[in-house]
Amino acid sequence: MEHLQPVRQNEFTGLFEGYNVIFITAEGFSGYMIDPELTPTLYQMSTEGFVFKNFYTPLHFTSTSGGEFQNLTGLYPRAGFPVSLTESGKRSTYLPFTLANALNGEDYTSIGYHFNQNMYGRELSHPNLGYEWRQADACGRPVTKETNESGREYWPQSDDYMVEQTFADYVDREPFNIYYLTISMHLPYGYDSNEMSRRNWEQVEDLPYSDKTKAYMAAGMELEKGLTHLLEDLEEAGIADHTLIAMAPDHVPYSDLDILEELAGRDFGSDSVETLDEENVDLDVYRNTWILWSAGMKEPVEVEKICSQVDILPTMLNLLGVEYDSRLLAGTDVFSDQEGMAIFFSRSWITDQGTYSRYTEEFQPAPGVEMTEEEQNVYVENKKYVADCRLRLGELIIETDYYRKAVP
Repeated sequence: MEHLQPVRQNEFTGLFEGYNVIFITAEGFSGYMIDPELTPTLYQMSTEGFVFKNFYTPLHFTSTSGGEFQNLTGLYPRAGFPVSLTESGKRSTYLPFTLANALNGEDYTSIGYHFNQNMYGRELSHPNLGYEWRQADACGRPVTKETNESGREYWPQSDDYMVEQTFADYVDREPFNIYYLTISMHLPYGYDSNEMSRRNWEQVEDLPYSDKTKAYMAAGMELEKGLTHLLEDLEEAGIADHTLIAMAPDHVPYSDLDILEELAGRDFGSDSVETLDEENVDLDVYRNTWILWSAGMKEPVEVEKICSQVDILPTMLNLLGVEYDSRLLAGTDVFSDQEGMAIFFSRSWITDQGTYSRYTEEFQPAPGVEMTEEEQNVYVENKKYVADCRLRLGELIIETDYYRKAVP
């Protein structure tokens, strides 16, 4: 740790200090589905706030839980069992830098919601992250799922219904820090297999896509509706201008990359990365949208730096004016002077300087970047070491409870 230099504060430090926070991990979401006419709220929030033009959501172990771990801890999960987020709850690992644990010290109300049964041990992990945790079971205040007239629970549940059922819980408890784990875009994608796809089918049935891709889009419409109603509720309550909303995926639809190929209009080289085999996959399949937006922003801020899910937490801590030790996270504040880097499960990586393939061991400089062969060799060896260290950091912190030893 003594060899690492902490990042400096910058012009964005404390920009949203004291704001309410709503953080959304969006199940199976890809920015390739955003459309200005079909999803106007998603389009507004992704183009009128901070616009991260080179944001990636690399798939790591355990998909949803691994994605949550990156989003919420700024660390990469262990590349195998035990599952990092689950283990952190079982061990009651000290995690002082999570949004909830950090903001609770500033008298925030921190509540997390997931309209599904208990999975991945969230009944332990999410309270340990600092949230009053509410899911359909195994918690102090279970949520009530939406059902049809016969009492049958819908699958998947509605993100719009989740917002409708929960907003009153926290609107009068400012400052609040709310976490939503959505579920409407959970696979499988089909008119007969996904209630949200069926519910919104009329809006997508004339799109020039396969039925599976239409079903994916239709499921995403339920998230769109939920976000639309959330913004309306915040506006009506008179608190939209001092509420910061963040949204990032847990993972792309890893078993259905053909959906993303249709939406993006390009070939990504594989129909699935479910086994985490990235040898023949175009890494742009992980290119995604990170929403970071507040109604109080006067104009968009474009960010060219390479970034990924682990960078979300340090960036938000900086924006909220929360002190943290930047040396103890795998991610970095995107507004710092550190170089951007996205690291993939295969140990391939992308930086502002170029792309390295672990399979071919070749480095392709980014457009406009010039290096001598010697400079390139030194750069690649350095970044390979950095990638290995960052991928290992989360596992070591969970296994040794390192923060409890290192952080006052």
